[in-house]
Amino acid sequence: MIERNIGDQLSYYIKPGGPVTAVMPDQDETFSLKFIQDFVGPHVELACYTPEGYALVRDVNADQEGLPINDVASSILAEATGQSGVIRGRAFLIHPKHFDRRLVPAA
Repeated sequence: MIERNIGDQLSYYIKPGGPVTAVMPDQDETFSLKFIQDFVGPHVELACYTPEGYALVRDVNADQEGLPINDVASSILAEATGQSGVIRGRAFLIHPKHFDRRLVPAA
C-alpha cells in the first residue's frame, strides 16, 4: 500500500509489479489530460475517489489489452469502494489539488 499524506500534495504513478513513484505537476496546478494519458494510456477513466479525495485513474482498455494486474491500484480501489475489482496496467493516484474533474470521465 502507499503511505500517503494529503498534506504532502503528492500524486503517485503506480506500475504493475513495479515501483510507486511520487510526482507533482511541473508548472500548472493540475495535471493535463495529455500528462495523464502519457502515463496511463490514451483512454483514461476515473476508477474511483479515495476517502481523502485522491482520484484513481486507469486506462479503460487495459482489460481488453490483457495488461498485467496492478495489485497496488486494485487494493486502493477495494479500499475506497468496499468492493473487489481488478485494475490492469498503469494507474495514477492523483492528489485532489492536482486533479481537474472535468478532464476524465467516471467509470
